[in-house]
Amino acid sequence: MSSLATRTLPLDLRNQIQRLLDHNNKLRAQGKKTASTKTQSNRAANIFFMVAQLWELGYRIKKPESLCEKHVQALADHWDKKGDSASMIRCRMTDLRTFATWMGKRDVVKDILNYLPKERIARSTIASQDKSWTGNGVDPMSIIAIAGKIDERFAAILYLQKAFGFRVKESIEIRPHRALTGQGDWVELFEGTKGGRYRKVPIKNAEQRLAIEEAKRVTGLQGRALTLARLHLAESTSAFLLVHGETQPDAQRPRGNRPRPSPWIYSWSL
Repeated sequence: MSSLATRTLPLDLRNQIQRLLDHNNKLRAQGKKTASTKTQSNRAANIFFMVAQLWELGYRIKKPESLCEKHVQALADHWDKKGDSASMIRCRMTDLRTFATWMGKRDVVKDILNYLPKERIARSTIASQDKSWTGNGVDPMSIIAIAGKIDERFAAILYLQKAFGFRVKESIEIRPHRALTGQGDWVELFEGTKGGRYRKVPIKNAEQRLAIEEAKRVTGLQGRALTLARLHLAESTSAFLLVHGETQPDAQRPRGNRPRPSPWIYSWSL
């Protein structure tokens, strides 16, 4: 629950919203499959936040079922005036529509183009900044070599990201001895993937094969994940991002060929 909702909404209304969440929030918006824990958490926070914003705007509804079209328009106008990003507005609209659907009022939240002009909510697919290693004057292998002096698992994690473009959690949770399938030409990912969805990645070159072999070497025993020595998954992820510089506001995510140019300013805590 957002702090704004706690400060703004009466307890009875918060409890009504929570009951709706308890009954419905475990499913995806389509209502057929289980939503990830992150999706459930973000959606709940968004719903509480949006109802609290309505109260701040003077629309002090007493129960969730009072939600109507004028409230949706008021929120859209408010976000537009604040300059919220198109992606943020789209996400909130999706969660608001899902919330309305739970109450049998799906038609209350119409297509976003009914509230804001197309140019305002258009998604940009053009990169405004080169986030690649080479684009920032960084030799990736030299950075991986430095990582190896800190912890060889850390280097193996980075190497997998460079070679395959794996996400942080994918490269930390991968069990390299079990990941190869068929004739060793594919890598299967079960853990750490977006939304927890299984995916299969082809091995296309020698560098990728070398990255997998290095990951197998440093994990040692079969079935072991690349989680950092003596740390659990959550601790490994936090430690990795800390050393990588992810805690800085302008940090770039260390995925594929896109790590932060100079992340090695933190001490390793193992």
